Amino acid sequence: MNAHRQLTTFALAAIALLGFGTAAFAQTTIDQNKALAGNVTPGDAAGFPITISQPGSYILKSNLAVPAGVNGIEITAPDVTLDLNGFSIVGPTVCTGQVAWTIVCQQNVVSYGIRSNEQATVIRNGRVSGFNNGVGLGTDGTRGGYRVEDMSANGNTLYGFNIMGGTGLRLQASYNGGAGIGGKESMIIDSTASYNKNTGFSMGDAIVRGSRAFGNLYGIQQVYGKVGFESSFIQAVTAPLLGAPISMGSNLCNGVAC
Repeated sequence: MNAHRQLTTFALAAIALLGFGTAAFAQTTIDQNKALAGNVTPGDAAGFPITISQPGSYILKSNLAVPAGVNGIEITAPDVTLDLNGFSIVGPTVCTGQVAWTIVCQQNVVSYGIRSNEQATVIRNGRVSGFNNGVGLGTDGTRGGYRVEDMSANGNTLYGFNIMGGTGLRLQASYNGGAGIGGKESMIIDSTASYNKNTGFSMGDAIVRGSRAFGNLYGIQQVYGKVGFESSFIQAVTAPLLGAPISMGSNLCNGVAC
């Protein structure tokens, strides 16, 4: 009997622990209907932008179609992880042209597919297109703790990605009207910037590692401070490098070791 009671107690404890674990890792779902209804988090008004005002984990369950002149998702709390779950956040801007110098984007007011100035923002696994800026994290006054991984940004008027203090991993940025991937005090790893109208990588005090830039007007632009690049392939229409980025080895610039 004692053994039976002990087994039952153990089983109940395991079930309780499992239930606790499930709740602890619960994700708040977001889709187009929830965006239009509002109240995804406290203070989130109906329509766009979706405001994420509480720390936690969030996951898309559909594509999001965002009207002109507003952001798609605004993150106003620290410690937020946003998983696009393979879906896209799409604004109305359209960029046309097949090569860097012919790309023309419809101009709209400043807007972001995803915007955050909060620490420890993580964004992953999806696509952002059709905005003034695809993904913008931080400003000159607020930086650090950002992580963007397995994301693509294309057809945005200015930047595909702009990461002010953090890490970009396996990013794809193409056919944007300005720079593909920009940022300061950041590290960009295993990423590709191609056929952007201006610059593949526009960086300051940053490292670009194991990445590729091709088909852009410029390859890497050093906007301030120092930029190091390592094990990367840099090709450009006009010049592979703009400024004086530091080659850290194993790089090819327009097919020549640099």
